[in-house]
Amino acid sequence: MYIFKKMRQLTICFFLMLAMILLPCFSVTSQAAVSRDPRLNIKSLYMTKKAFYRLRVYNISEDYSVSFSSSNSDVVSIRSSNNTSCRLKARTSGSAVVSAVLCNNTTQTTTTLKCKVTVSPPAVSIKFKRKKVRLAQNNIVKLKYTIKPGISTEQPLFYSDDPSIVSISSTGIITGVAPGKTSVHVQIANGRLGTCVVTVTSPTTPSQSPSPSPSATFEPDGKAKENTSPVIRTRKPEEAAVPDR
Repeated sequence: MYIFKKMRQLTICFFLMLAMILLPCFSVTSQAAVSRDPRLNIKSLYMTKKAFYRLRVYNISEDYSVSFSSSNSDVVSIRSSNNTSCRLKARTSGSAVVSAVLCNNTTQTTTTLKCKVTVSPPAVSIKFKRKKVRLAQNNIVKLKYTIKPGISTEQPLFYSDDPSIVSISSTGIITGVAPGKTSVHVQIANGRLGTCVVTVTSPTTPSQSPSPSPSATFEPDGKAKENTSPVIRTRKPEEAAVPDR
């Protein structure tokens, strides 16, 4: 009986050690298989006229040859390319599809990767919809803005004059960091910007509503009504008449 238990323990230990050795191997093989899949660095791209962008192909070996093409060269043209990337130039407003054709010279198979590019005119002006904002510490507010022309897809830059009071994200969300007052800005490529003054207040506790005055009553609709009942005045204790002895 003792020998049987001992053999069972040894068998369990053997399989556990084998699993610990083989599991990392399967994990590395799986990750390697995933990482070998060719892909573009972006599948959808928004550009403004005269802008440039470097489109890249990842996870390709020396066995591959790559060629790039644009479905509409009047909108997006390919300025220069090599076996792993190409430089795009936005020429005029519109949309086009840039294709990367990957040919495996060993297996003689081809794979096509595509990126949709939308070109819009550059922004000429921008402003916040609110000029002043007041918020409590640790609260957040989304600041909306107006950009012209409205069809422009240019992504503006947000920044705060004093991040220790108000921080702002890349999408225009402000956070009250500490009590104080400062300005946040949104800026486009031509230097035009919009400004919003932000005041951060200390967190407050809910205050109790004041009790109604004794000389007023409230109607069911919540409006105060003057109390016209006579008021009886009484003497103060020190003013009360002292009876004659």
